[in-house]
Amino acid sequence: MQEIADELPVPPVISYFLCDSWYTCGSIMDAFIKKGFYTIGALKTNQILYPHGIKQKLSELALHIRKTDAAVSLVTAHSRKYYVYRYEGNLNGIENAVVLITYSKDAFHTPKALRAFISTDVSLSTQEILDKYVER
Repeated sequence: MQEIADELPVPPVISYFLCDSWYTCGSIMDAFIKKGFYTIGALKTNQILYPHGIKQKLSELALHIRKTDAAVSLVTAHSRKYYVYRYEGNLNGIENAVVLITYSKDAFHTPKALRAFISTDVSLSTQEILDKYVER
């Protein structure tokens, strides 16, 4: 994938590499950012985050999220509603990104319903990230 990124022309406008969780590792995302592409993709729930500087698995952090938290919003994506927690900060191998930790509205805190997404474009809103990921 890094070789593919190297061969791409530099995009004339803001562009995104949309991908599934197989391609959201630091080295691949770095290769795309060097060519001018932000990454928006699915993220494995065993990814390590650093909320408040504390090393924690995404799936463990998700257990502590409450619907009433200030960082949680109810968002509609592809005609379905999701509770979304927005984290911005460091991950293993990635200096700064937005991670969206999501549960479908009717399955909050159900482990199998947990989904996560990443955007290296931290300027995007939660809704914009999910809307762009759906285009994948």
